[in-house]
Amino acid sequence: MQREDFNGSYDERANECEEKDVRLSSENNLISASQRQLLGNSSREEDGNNLREFLSWGVKIQPSHLDDHCHGVNVSCIYIHITEHWKSGGFITATTDNQNFQLEIKKINGRTTIHSGWKKMVDFLKAKEGDICLFYNLGSPTKFKVKLQST
Repeated sequence: MQREDFNGSYDERANECEEKDVRLSSENNLISASQRQLLGNSSREEDGNNLREFLSWGVKIQPSHLDDHCHGVNVSCIYIHITEHWKSGGFITATTDNQNFQLEIKKINGRTTIHSGWKKMVDFLKAKEGDICLFYNLGSPTKFKVKLQST
């Protein structure tokens, strides 16, 4: 898949995003380096002769993410290799042990955000500020197992 939204290599873009997210970490959902390293374990799926790799990702719960009128949850641009497979206005599926959630995706000004479905999911998970929602890939770029890591 061609990446037309930026110039330079993927590594350069990831470094740029990392620096931007570090600067904005107090107001965004940046997770720690050790948590990103934990998430870096990829799941692989054979598709004919092609080997596809979809990494897992996470969101650190901020106070605004728990608000009844949450206006979207930013997905860090360090996960562009995952979010580039999502369509604006489309949905991803987050699955717990006994519940599925359809999370609406919007892409505006180069940012990917989660909208409808988010509040219902974090309420179900009983998430609180500082917790980490971890999304583990289920073999498709739009299907994830969600677990809550409490702080």
